[in-house]
Amino acid sequence: MKKLVTAVALILIGASCVALTAGASSEVASGKPRIAWADAKHKVGWIADSPQQGRFRCTPKSVRHGLKYRGYRYGVSVLCRTSDGGRTWRPSLYGGSAIYAVTCLNARACGVMTGGYKIRSAPPHFHEPWWSAVWTLDGGKHWFIRNVKPLTPETGAGSDPWAEGCNDTTLCVPTLRVGRLDGVRTVLSRAPNGHTYAIRGLTAHQRTVGKCIRGPVTWFLQGKRGPRNICDEPDARLWLQLVR
Repeated sequence: MKKLVTAVALILIGASCVALTAGASSEVASGKPRIAWADAKHKVGWIADSPQQGRFRCTPKSVRHGLKYRGYRYGVSVLCRTSDGGRTWRPSLYGGSAIYAVTCLNARACGVMTGGYKIRSAPPHFHEPWWSAVWTLDGGKHWFIRNVKPLTPETGAGSDPWAEGCNDTTLCVPTLRVGRLDGVRTVLSRAPNGHTYAIRGLTAHQRTVGKCIRGPVTWFLQGKRGPRNICDEPDARLWLQLVR
């Protein structure tokens, strides 16, 4: 019998770092997903479909029960987008087994934290946690994967605030939220190292993109489903700026 690896797809705006030990349930949180509105009029917005709620706004039937890979079935969370205030929804991004956070600076620029687990092929078949930050600068037409680092590392060469304090058995997902820095709307991130960073570069326009493939974001399942919109990184450069 095929084993099922599941995770609940939720939007957790401003949630704290998710920490799960290997082998634990991949259900990271509970609650009702919330719409991340990209404009003050609540016309353009994003939400993750939640199988736990028994409601699918935009997830095709072909992925509602996940995808098979080497004897296991992995969940696929789908990010839905609306441009009419929530009357209709369309799939924009096929994520990992869970979507942990969605934050939009405006109707063009959004960041998504998604991830899940991979079952080790060799005994004792531990659940290896993973997560990725995925970004769009053109309203979801194209997405690129990038775990952002400081432009000038505050703690020395090779500094990676989003990875500090984590290991192969702990899932530490940075948070994303919209706040104000020097009076300007900014996407802020609380890193596992306890510091807050501003995501810089999101105001740039997405220009050329490289090769694009189908999803989901889960690297060992890529190319199987969804629109061909997970692309090589564009010209725009994103980086972390230490706030406090």
